Amino acid sequence: MDRSCSHAYVNQAISAIKFYLIHVMGYRENVSNVRPEKENKLPSILSLDEIMLMLTTVKNLKHKAIFYVTYSSGLRVGEVVRLRIEYFDRARKTLHIRQGKGKKDCYTFLSDAAFTIVSSTFV
Repeated sequence: MDRSCSHAYVNQAISAIKFYLIHVMGYRENVSNVRPEKENKLPSILSLDEIMLMLTTVKNLKHKAIFYVTYSSGLRVGEVVRLRIEYFDRARKTLHIRQGKGKKDCYTFLSDAAFTIVSSTFV
């Protein structure tokens, strides 16, 4: 039977067999095994028309502000969830990201459109 399995499934199966042979059967670990390489998949990217349609379709101002800030600043979901109004720097039009990827803080730019919507929504 020809089954196509993901690389993660094959790696898990190899690790399970290796564990069984070494810890249960008592074999020494001298066999090299070939593991599949990790798949590199590219993300799907929305066109400019699709993005504009998404941004203009939203009627709730709070949701629209979240969409604009997320898209224009390139934020991750976890970073958006932890946003606070005091993280926005109106003078420099920047956004302070706290505890982002790798638990690191950073600053990112805030576009004029996002800044306008955030200012009108939360101020």
